Amino acid sequence: MMAGLTVLKLVIMLNGTVFSERQMISTIRWIF
Repeated sequence: MMAGLTVLKLVIMLNGTVFSERQMISTIRWIF
């Protein structure tokens, strides 16, 4: 779970404000 959160943080940092909520939800569902 910690690794998943770390990856998620990296993805958010790379995408910045362009990263939408829908993409975030999809990424979370894909990781977990």
